[in-house]
Amino acid sequence: MFKDKAELELAAREVLPFLPFDGDDQDEMKTKQGAYSEVFPVNIHSSHHEFWTSHHEKAKKPLIEFKKERDVLKILGSKSPPHPHLIRLLATYRQKGKYHLIFPYAESNLRSYWEQRSLPEFDHETVMWALTQMYGISNALLRLHEFKVTFPLKVGGAANVRVKTEDDGEISVRAGEEKFGRHGDIKPENILYFSKGPEAKDPDSKSGIRPSGILSSPTYEPPECKLRRPVSRAYDIWSCGCVWLEFITWLVKGSAGIEEFADWRGNSAGLNDIDDDNFFTIPRESNSSSGATIRAGVILWVEQLHQHEKCSKLIHDLLKLIMKDLLLIDADERVKASEFHQQMKHCYQKATRDPDYMLKSAPLSPKDSKATLLKIPRHEGLGSHMASSDQRNINISRNSSVSRSSRDLNQKSKKTVTWPTDLTKG
Repeated sequence: MFKDKAELELAAREVLPFLPFDGDDQDEMKTKQGAYSEVFPVNIHSSHHEFWTSHHEKAKKPLIEFKKERDVLKILGSKSPPHPHLIRLLATYRQKGKYHLIFPYAESNLRSYWEQRSLPEFDHETVMWALTQMYGISNALLRLHEFKVTFPLKVGGAANVRVKTEDDGEISVRAGEEKFGRHGDIKPENILYFSKGPEAKDPDSKSGIRPSGILSSPTYEPPECKLRRPVSRAYDIWSCGCVWLEFITWLVKGSAGIEEFADWRGNSAGLNDIDDDNFFTIPRESNSSSGATIRAGVILWVEQLHQHEKCSKLIHDLLKLIMKDLLLIDADERVKASEFHQQMKHCYQKATRDPDYMLKSAPLSPKDSKATLLKIPRHEGLGSHMASSDQRNINISRNSSVSRSSRDLNQKSKKTVTWPTDLTKG
């Protein structure tokens, strides 16, 4: 019944060849509801598809914006060879007035992956895997951003998502950006993890982004969204900066470090007195994106990462890329996807040639790390209400006011979970 890139019109009483799904993670088995769709896993009987011969699960996704997303996915997927970090559209069908897309089923997403491997080893295998994913995703984003559609993309639609403010006001797309692909909701939950290629051609674990996501996530959205400014492909660059910073935090401090980092960011964004874990703050009196600032908790956290005993020259370079090129308040100052990819390629190639660049401990002194961060434009001042991190450490709770403590940020969890030696077992 289902063939590669097939488009089927099914009768209402047609019995679909979907079998019960067997999975260990019950939360992953549940139907996920999004802005335009719902996603749930199924098994397709092997005699009713020609995608591959080996057993592998699939996921189906009913959509309202079916035709646009289908066309985008088909064109992106028609590139040869297909991009290993973009999700492949297998087939489509329509039944009972609903449109469906069929994708390979991913075992997990990056958020779950981090949580399941709470204390990764900072070794060659681990760091190279993480760097390979970041490099690959930057290339996938480049392909998406260079993709030109034959129909204008509004904020809600194919190859992007609807961007809403907290009061449900919608954001417009910047003039000239309507015909370029963009993702619009890059976050760990939308970076899917595959322990191996669905056709068993790629034995290594890898990750991939969906060419379009669901309702955008406030944590990873840039300042222009809260200010209701027109969005562009620079939206994705900011989101990558946020995710990359969490990825590095996981490498250096484990999954508990990601939660701690969220607490450090916890504060009001400035316009509505609602506490959040954004990466920026907009002063009450500000009505322009230039008035926004990188949150002090982010600055201090990056300072601590620069000083961490595990911090290598690679980690320093990635942190500098994030803070100087990705997490910039002015969308026009953020690097384009092409430059982002080139910088990731440089880090990747240097790491493959020089293991010491990737792994050898090279932490900065408190003085040097502060000097590096003070060069970052438009960040919150570290005034009297927030002490320098080499003397006191900021402790911000999402549900309380700012307080101080002298906790040791390098303190490790008592857990002894280590990175698996066989990544194909994910």
